[in-house]
Amino acid sequence: MDRKELEAQKAILAREILNTENEELEMDAEELERIIDNLPFERIPGLPYTHEERMASLRRAEEQHRLGLSITMEELEEEMKSW
Repeated sequence: MDRKELEAQKAILAREILNTENEELEMDAEELERIIDNLPFERIPGLPYTHEERMASLRRAEEQHRLGLSITMEELEEEMKSW
């Protein structure tokens, strides 16, 4: 797969994620992790971390979400009004 095809696949994946309801995303977390694990590169061009570091970051974010340490976009927008 050349770079152009990879970029096209990433765009398709991004559109799919953006068009998915939050409940569906929670049910598909394992599938998303499997997809990320199978990406054909160790480093993302332009980003200073490895696949393992990305996975660790994703796991931390999922744990923070599970513990209720995250907020919705609407809550963030409301909070930003006071900045």
